[in-house]
Amino acid sequence: MMSIKGKRIGFGLTGSHCTYDAVFPQIEALINNGAEVRPVVTHTVKSTDTRFGEGEEWVRRIEELTGFK
Repeated sequence: MMSIKGKRIGFGLTGSHCTYDAVFPQIEALINNGAEVRPVVTHTVKSTDTRFGEGEEWVRRIEELTGFK
């Protein structure tokens, strides 16, 4: 398997709110394997509150996880 240590990866989140709980462990795995993950979120992610959580909270979590805004 190719090493991702030191790679910069842009990770996009879209308005598929029901998948966020499954996506965050994948972002964490990339980081744990040495990648620098830069989050990219759509307006829908940021501004929509659903039964899966508040948009601003998801953005806060991804910024906290990756260390980038």
